[in-house]
Amino acid sequence: MKSLLEQLGIQESNLKSCFGLDGWIPNNDGNLIVSANPTSSQDIASVEADSTKSYERVLSEAQNSVLDWSKIPAPSRDQLVRDLGNALREYLESLGELISIELGKIRVEG
Repeated sequence: MKSLLEQLGIQESNLKSCFGLDGWIPNNDGNLIVSANPTSSQDIASVEADSTKSYERVLSEAQNSVLDWSKIPAPSRDQLVRDLGNALREYLESLGELISIELGKIRVEG
C-alpha cells in the first residue's frame, strides 16, 4: 500500500483545498476524512476536511481565475485539458488499483 501511495504522491495525511500550483490551504481545525480499505478496515490515508472559511477562499479564487482562463485562446485551453488527461493516464494503473482498494472492488472495476 505504501509504495502505491508514494507512486501517486499521496501522503499519510493530505491537504484538501487548493488553488493554483502552490495554493494549498491548510484547514488547521483537526477534522480529517479518513479513507479505509473496506475489506480490512485498515486506514489508507486521510485528508483535511474543508472548513467554511477554506471553502469560501477556494470559491473566491476560482471565481477570480475564470477571468484569466477566459482570456486564454480556446486552442490553448484545449491543449491544457488534453495535457491534463495525458498526465492522468500516466497513473491509470495506480489510480485504478487505489480505487479498487478504497471501494472494495475488483481491479478491473477500479
